[in-house]
Amino acid sequence: MIKGSIKHYVAFPTQVKDAHTVELSEFEYKSPLNGGSGLKYLKESMFVIKDYSLPVGATIEMTENEYHTMSCSKGSIWVVEEQGFKTESSKVLGVPFITDRLYNEPKMFQVNDKCQVLAKELKRIILDYEVVS
Repeated sequence: MIKGSIKHYVAFPTQVKDAHTVELSEFEYKSPLNGGSGLKYLKESMFVIKDYSLPVGATIEMTENEYHTMSCSKGSIWVVEEQGFKTESSKVLGVPFITDRLYNEPKMFQVNDKCQVLAKELKRIILDYEVVS
């Protein structure tokens, strides 16, 4: 987590139906970027959802079979390091969404602009470490 306010939500499957669980639709997702056709409905499942805020400088590691999402304030920055494909599909919880035009290849100037913003924030963090060293 580099900048902003980010909340991380994690859903844990459960068999217990009580005041702490929610029922959600479960989908299989195969990315159109890899020749997939998007979402396929699987079943209704029970989950316990936990959330927490990520402080600046925090890192998290997740496996390919964890259910999660994030919400953030405008201008938030975080870096994701992908570890490559370990499965052909992933699971999605909630309501279906349309995958048409979900992925748009950015123009080179957009990539450059975002890289400059990231570099500026990283330099600021590095300078803060140097001040306290």
